[in-house]
Amino acid sequence: MDRLTADVIIVTRDRYKKLIRTVQGIVSGKLLPRQLIIIDSSDNKNLSTIYKIRSFTDKHRVQLQYSHIPNKGIAYSRNIGIRKVISKGLAQLDVKL
Repeated sequence: MDRLTADVIIVTRDRYKKLIRTVQGIVSGKLLPRQLIIIDSSDNKNLSTIYKIRSFTDKHRVQLQYSHIPNKGIAYSRNIGIRKVISKGLAQLDVKL
């Protein structure tokens, strides 16, 4: 499988089913990101969702960084994600906030 020279940032809040589908779509593509960064500002951390996502990323050898942060708005969440980028490029996705 080919790799992008970019990381993918996903910003989400209380959209666990959509987040799982989004990650499945990313890891089933022809080009995989070097790293998947998920910034979750949900009220509660959903561990079962995190475990499912981890199983997808591990299977496809995509590095995962998951951060559960307080809800301070989408711009704040994106900036947290951008600080975690290690590749030369990045792509951003929002799972319907």
